[in-house]
Amino acid sequence: MVPAYRTNSIEAEYVFVENKLREAFEFRVRYQLLALVLEGTITPLKMFELIPAMKNIARQHGEDLTASAVRRLGNQIPTPAPGVEAAEFEIKTLTDVLSESIAKSKFHEVTSRDLRVEHSKQHLVSTYKATVTPTGMGFSTHCGSQNLRIHD
Repeated sequence: MVPAYRTNSIEAEYVFVENKLREAFEFRVRYQLLALVLEGTITPLKMFELIPAMKNIARQHGEDLTASAVRRLGNQIPTPAPGVEAAEFEIKTLTDVLSESIAKSKFHEVTSRDLRVEHSKQHLVSTYKATVTPTGMGFSTHCGSQNLRIHD
């Protein structure tokens, strides 16, 4: 069967997408997006369609969160199969998945930051000496103005 119109070679499409990504993004996001293309998760032409939406997401949420969300996107996109709907590969669906992933990352970041602050204020102990013997391990710690010796 001969196609009705001639398409570019896959190599030419990769070069085209790579150049567009280089123009649009910093390294972290560009690397993750190109990985999706090179791994065959997203076609080069679909990636070209996705670039404008990705620019908006990166501008809104920053490079770090966007790169993390794109890295997870590869596991969240279903593998094309007879039972998988074509709508799952539309730009809107992909951007919704990315936005949801970024929202979860922001929530987890705030939660862990709050827990780290609370934890570090209440439980500050520094170990300055550890002794390891065949029968156990001992620690010398400093907590405020008290020296504590703990032996196991």
